[in-house]
Amino acid sequence: MNENLQNLIEQLKSVIAEHPVIVEYLTAKQAYIDDKSLIAKANEYNVQRQILESESKKENKDEQLIESVKARLDTVYNEISGSHTARRLVEAEDDANEFYNDIIKQLQSVVSPEHDDCSGNCSSCGGCH
Repeated sequence: MNENLQNLIEQLKSVIAEHPVIVEYLTAKQAYIDDKSLIAKANEYNVQRQILESESKKENKDEQLIESVKARLDTVYNEISGSHTARRLVEAEDDANEFYNDIIKQLQSVVSPEHDDCSGNCSSCGGCH
């Protein structure tokens, strides 16, 4: 890669890092990391899921334990997904992914300029060939 292109990429990285969508994503991610209660619930969820997987693989399954763990998993999942912090992070991730996809689409147009106006819905055009 030549120096000019590398400099342009560094400039693009700076612009992207300052974009409100990315700032919100990073802020939401940090808020999630800083939410000790939510992290504890996520850890519990992972442990309960491992217990369920382990018990489900046994030849002589403890069905009562399995049902109990499933119920706890549902409860913890609902607590996590119902939290403002988790919802904010999911929404920010979705927005950031959309933002990145738009950038990638623009960059890909260099190699495939004939598809700049592609809607992604193949039934709306004559095809890509």
